[in-house]
Amino acid sequence: MKDKPDTRELLLKVAKEEFLYKGFEKASMRTICKNANVTTGAAYFFFKDKDDMFCHLVGNEAEVILSHIVEIENENKIIRDDKKISLDSAIDINALQIKGILKYMYDNFDVFLLLLCKSIGSSMENFYDKMVESFENLNRNYIMNKRDTGEIGVYFDENILHNLVSLQVSAIVEPIRHQLPREEALKQVDAIARFFYGGWNELMRLKKA
Repeated sequence: MKDKPDTRELLLKVAKEEFLYKGFEKASMRTICKNANVTTGAAYFFFKDKDDMFCHLVGNEAEVILSHIVEIENENKIIRDDKKISLDSAIDINALQIKGILKYMYDNFDVFLLLLCKSIGSSMENFYDKMVESFENLNRNYIMNKRDTGEIGVYFDENILHNLVSLQVSAIVEPIRHQLPREEALKQVDAIARFFYGGWNELMRLKKA
């Protein structure tokens, strides 16, 4: 089997079709092998199991996005500390950051449809939660410091942080979940950026009485 590298790629191609159609849980290795006209023994030569096959389809792109989130938040730390950057400029930068995420997702549309809608039962089913967790972890110290110094003038705890970040990430990925055309998704970004950046800014603006 080692002299047939095309077999592995064929299995991945057919597996992607099966996962997109049935989702990870209902997809069958037997059906994948049958549709690829490959024996199950050959499939297990290349992949440990169905989950390994799924991870080969989506793992790299998932890591790219999670790494990109870290880069975005490192940029945002600089923006927050630069008093010369206006609110409108910060919102424009945030819109470009969101567009960067969406463009990459649409460049790899099937992969992110698998991750966001078809991954239940796989080891990648928590991808969305990892996105939320990444944004939370990178913003927690900054936001909680604002709370502790009285710069957030309303009750604010870890649960609220999680809920607001989850809403923000959901707004970014919903176009993928609903399979909107690429251009339609990108048109939404400015409104999303202005809504959430404005909301966070309003929280920071409120002072304790």
